[in-house]
Amino acid sequence: MTLYLASMIDILKRGLDNSQSTAKSWDTVWDNTFNRGSFGGDTLFGSMVQLGLLFALGGIIVSAIIIYQDTANNRPVRWSFLIWPLIGTILFSGDGTVLAGAILGLRNLFNQISDQITASAIFGVKMDEALKDLGGSYQFKALIENAYRECATKSGEARVICLEAAAKTAQGYADTFGNLYGPMGWIGDIVDNFREAGENLVSGNPISYFGLMSPIWQPIVFAIMFQFMEAYQNVLEAVMVLVSLTAPLAVGSSIIGFGKPALTGWLSGFVALGLAKIFFNTLLGLSASVVTTAGINDPNWFPFFVGLAAPIISFAMGSGSGFVMWSSITGTLSTAASGGASMLGKLGKNG
Repeated sequence: MTLYLASMIDILKRGLDNSQSTAKSWDTVWDNTFNRGSFGGDTLFGSMVQLGLLFALGGIIVSAIIIYQDTANNRPVRWSFLIWPLIGTILFSGDGTVLAGAILGLRNLFNQISDQITASAIFGVKMDEALKDLGGSYQFKALIENAYRECATKSGEARVICLEAAAKTAQGYADTFGNLYGPMGWIGDIVDNFREAGENLVSGNPISYFGLMSPIWQPIVFAIMFQFMEAYQNVLEAVMVLVSLTAPLAVGSSIIGFGKPALTGWLSGFVALGLAKIFFNTLLGLSASVVTTAGINDPNWFPFFVGLAAPIISFAMGSGSGFVMWSSITGTLSTAASGGASMLGKLGKNG
């Protein structure tokens, strides 16, 4: 029982943190990987940069051969064989520090947008505060229920003693978390509701008492759902790190100049993950705000929504939106570049 209570308290502490805490906990990993100044081969990103440079060298050789052939045959030089080596040279400068800075900038941009969304207000309720309070109230109520649950099986003086002890335990939990996290209305509300229900039980009115008690399996299942929510947030961060490590390979492969540049495909994947994070936090905040404003005391759908439905929906929407967005952007840029190259070619002939 002690281990169970310790676990529930630990879950409650994590539930009181908002969605920004996951990104902050990964800041050290991102900084150590992409923000260490000059990258040598002894670092993980430095090794990927060295491999990307090999790809780039091969691409430059191929591009130089094609440019020479086009020039020798009096054909206009294709712009892709000129612009991509220039882009690669810029991004690989400083042993990859420019590329690493661009990666961190993209990540910070998505985090900033995500934080702004979750901190915004809907129906007069700030989404991050609603999520924090709702997650904490679930787990805190489970603690109080555990303290009161066995009292229902007792009778007479034993029940009175049990309820008094449970009330003291509940107040102890309330004082502890109030000191740690400041005044939160739901802490006092839950304690007051159970104390009042206990008094009604002693006076022979057990209805309100049993109405407060959730099924014994519910706190465990809900805790698992919140763990799924946290796991998904950490998985997104881990996958973003892995995708970011492949950026040098994408840059090096793009220098060859054939077909669709690998860098645009890399950007599509990174943007998809960033959008998934934004969509996920938006779904969390919206659902928490709906539950809070609706005044529902025990919204059983919420944990399942944040633990199962929101990760699936956000990942699917992020993947689809990222692909469509970058397909549209690259298509537009390709059309504009082709038109510009064609115009330059005509001007060259007329000249």
